[in-house]
Amino acid sequence: ETHPFPDKWYNNDTPVLSWQKPPGITDFSYVLDDKPFTIPDNIGETKETTVSFPDANEGLQYFHLKPMKNGIWGGTTHFLIKIDTTPPIEFQPSIEVLTAAVISHKALISFFTTDALSGVDHYEVGVIKKSDPVSISPVFLEATSPYQLPTSVYGDVRVIVRAFDKAGNVRDEMVDVTPPPLVSSGIPDE
Repeated sequence: ETHPFPDKWYNNDTPVLSWQKPPGITDFSYVLDDKPFTIPDNIGETKETTVSFPDANEGLQYFHLKPMKNGIWGGTTHFLIKIDTTPPIEFQPSIEVLTAAVISHKALISFFTTDALSGVDHYEVGVIKKSDPVSISPVFLEATSPYQLPTSVYGDVRVIVRAFDKAGNVRDEMVDVTPPPLVSSGIPDE
């Protein structure tokens, strides 16, 4: 019910599994572990067709189920569950003001992180003025590194880089951008 697709990662560590009960089945034996071909013992755990596992381990978990009919244990069915509740690794975005472009206000934000289990899916970037109230939330756009800061928002701003892993966990990191001082043209003002 909670982890229906074996090729997809989920950030829920309490899987709930359901299955069909064919006619004549009187008992089920099951186990959840990290081995792909475990055979459950010949002791009936339930007559029901739903089971949940609170606080299941992260990573690849396998649900193994075998039925009993007419006092004889049948074959085992195996089902893969992928669990990742940990966000991507902490990282520090960096800023580089392009020196040849100080007058045109071009800055690049670079970022990179990893995720131990499901892997990084994508990044989003939001920009907000540091003078705005904390209740203001930026608009996030999907982005790749390096991200060129739009000239329309260049100034005393905070850039928030949001990293998503393939299970939907999120890690936010920030970098403040302060404009460099204007370069003098060498021509005196009159």
